[in-house]
Amino acid sequence: MRLAVTGREGQVAASLVEAARGRDDVEVVAVGRPALD
Repeated sequence: MRLAVTGREGQVAASLVEAARGRDDVEVVAVGRPALD
């Protein structure tokens, strides 16, 4: 599963990245506002 999260520095993104760490079936892509503009 691939998750795209806006707000790269936010608490939700950080929690999702931490939860996905060590799992081969989950990829979290955290994107900041400058990349979205």
